[in-house]
Amino acid sequence: MRFTNGTWDVKEGIKINSAVEVSKLTVLEAQQSGVGGLDSKSKALRALCTTRHVRHRGDTLNKPTITVEVASPGASGCKDVLELRAYHFRGKPVSKEPRFERFPDFNGSVPSELIPEDSLHTGRSNEPLFMTTSNVDPLYRPTLGPSGHIQGYMAISFSIAPGETIYGLGERFGPFVKNGQVVDIWHEDGGTDSPIGYGVFVDSSDIISFEVQSERMDKVQISLPDEQIRVLIINGPHPKRILELYTAITGRPPIPAPWTFGLWLTTSFLTSYDEDTVTNFLDGLDQRNIPLTVFHFDCFWMKAHQWCDFEFDKDYFPDAASFIQRLHKRGLKICVWINSYIGQESPLFLEGDEKGYFIKKLDGSTWQSDRWQAGIAIVDFTNPAATRWYQSYLAKLIDMGVDAFKTDFGERIPWDNVKFHDGSHPRLAHNYYTHLYNQAVFDIMVEKRGIEQACVFARSATVGGQRYPVHWGGDCSTLWTGMAEALRGSMSLGLAGFGFSATDIGGFKAPGDRFVSPDPALYKRWVQWGLLASHSRLHGSTTYRVPWEIEPDSPESSLVLKAAVELKHRLMPYIMSAAQEAHETGVPLLRALFIEFPEDPCSWKVDLQYMFGSNLLVAPIFNPEGEVTYYVPKGRWVGLLDKIERVGPRWFTETYDFFSLPILLREGTAIVLGTQSRTPEYDLMKDGYEVITNKANEISIKIPHGRSLITVRLAQGRTWAIDSRGGMKAGMLTTL
Repeated sequence: MRFTNGTWDVKEGIKINSAVEVSKLTVLEAQQSGVGGLDSKSKALRALCTTRHVRHRGDTLNKPTITVEVASPGASGCKDVLELRAYHFRGKPVSKEPRFERFPDFNGSVPSELIPEDSLHTGRSNEPLFMTTSNVDPLYRPTLGPSGHIQGYMAISFSIAPGETIYGLGERFGPFVKNGQVVDIWHEDGGTDSPIGYGVFVDSSDIISFEVQSERMDKVQISLPDEQIRVLIINGPHPKRILELYTAITGRPPIPAPWTFGLWLTTSFLTSYDEDTVTNFLDGLDQRNIPLTVFHFDCFWMKAHQWCDFEFDKDYFPDAASFIQRLHKRGLKICVWINSYIGQESPLFLEGDEKGYFIKKLDGSTWQSDRWQAGIAIVDFTNPAATRWYQSYLAKLIDMGVDAFKTDFGERIPWDNVKFHDGSHPRLAHNYYTHLYNQAVFDIMVEKRGIEQACVFARSATVGGQRYPVHWGGDCSTLWTGMAEALRGSMSLGLAGFGFSATDIGGFKAPGDRFVSPDPALYKRWVQWGLLASHSRLHGSTTYRVPWEIEPDSPESSLVLKAAVELKHRLMPYIMSAAQEAHETGVPLLRALFIEFPEDPCSWKVDLQYMFGSNLLVAPIFNPEGEVTYYVPKGRWVGLLDKIERVGPRWFTETYDFFSLPILLREGTAIVLGTQSRTPEYDLMKDGYEVITNKANEISIKIPHGRSLITVRLAQGRTWAIDSRGGMKAGMLTTL
């Protein structure tokens, strides 16, 4: 508990001042509403609230006030979105506050379809949403900040109804339902959403603490170490509507290129590798007829102690440009590992230090650390010149043939006794830094290749990071629990508006950092659902992830991988249609059940199965015996692989071999499959397609194809596809 000991006792040294009553209410005209700190430019209400009941004039003295401003984003407001700002002290801060962009996909303005026709109305189940705001008295500043500094806090509390459950809070790997948890939003190695029908976006890059029924059983308390707090309350009530509005405000992802959805294979991290190692991997996959789309070079493509210098280590890759050309001729895309740290042995260090491109200490010298590479400095992306300098080295790699960058790290950003080029408050810049980092890398890819081909593989992110896909969940363990954590992390990230995600299939790190491969059963089960995520990558730490290294005495791991990749390739038309939905609405490909079935109470608690797009339910298997218990919502569901009918709502317990798992098609829907299984990139109009339906009579499905769309229609027992030029092609129809 952050401020209290139980319900009644406040912690020693803390004084809490809660807004008690409104002393003065003012209507702010549109041109005034942004002056006090609201981003909204529409009409606003300002309430001056006292922190005790005022019985006489003396009660107006020697006590703080809390000012609350309420509006809706944009010049004319935004449907179903309310912005609230509460502040104690109003004085202009010395340091700059990093701010998340509003409506970045609409040139900073509310899109026309979200502008209300009349005054804004918000509600939750036709009942008021009760909130309280508090200030922790700065005369009694608690030592609660991440840096140990004494600091005043602002807090806001939302009431929780009986049975209400809370979700979200970014990428989280623990229990999916957040009730009973205390979560601090602070980047380390390693918004809220409620099914009753509203979302809360805390518009700050500061450390934010969420206490979800942990301090008070009837409250969600949100606090941060500042004199003001800004939140946007987003009315659904449907979870998809909440995501649509949230991502309209903070940004939506472009559609990644089709090749990014294929299988990625890496060198792994601490393994030994050179040109021969990579070539042997590729030959082994070819011999086993396993399609591969992207090959990734992890950290040691650069010489030890010199990360990052953006140069291939000539001891292992003597002619990297020619080698990349040979890999391209094999039909592969190339990704390389990078981060924003420059070790002092790197040739880039002296240049960056001399030009002032790194985060600095307060005395103006470069901040350095021995954590990671010896003597690292960190590129300061608040400096436009530093950003262009960093991008210039990436541009050379792109010109060499690199197709994607794995933007690792971005979390270990100092906040104590440092300063940034643009004057940003260091504590607030800590969380915001990753946004600038991934933006810099993504922007240079767009500049060199166009947005249709730009791709990063990012580990860290903050609000708005969904605009720079793809993201993966970091270093998971090679255990069944690690696999479950990875799935929960992906679903949780999706609730923050991130449409595209991946995991380290097979797990990254063995317990104790041992040089052992994952258990073959775990590897095969992870392969199954890892290829039923938007993006799929085999990656490890101390051992390789090619299947014959996992199971050297049996071909089964190779056969399971081959089958999973080929299934994903055939699913590409369906996947691209779901990618279009993510681009247009912010709803992720891999999504929690309650996004599709909020009216079903069972869907609120399920966190070991998911919907892949709107129409396919996937239940991964988390044990070596092949047994799985999973939930099916109301309706008729049919297995895509086994063609068996299940009728819900009901729980099922079934057993599967390594070549199958529950993948169920929803009643009243249809999916489009391609006929190609060897590549994720193909043309439906040339190569053909199949529509699989479960009691769907008439459908129309949009599938991105380059810069145009193919529309597949089903009606009167036949199906046809129409491209942007008016061409038509009939397809095969299968009814389950």
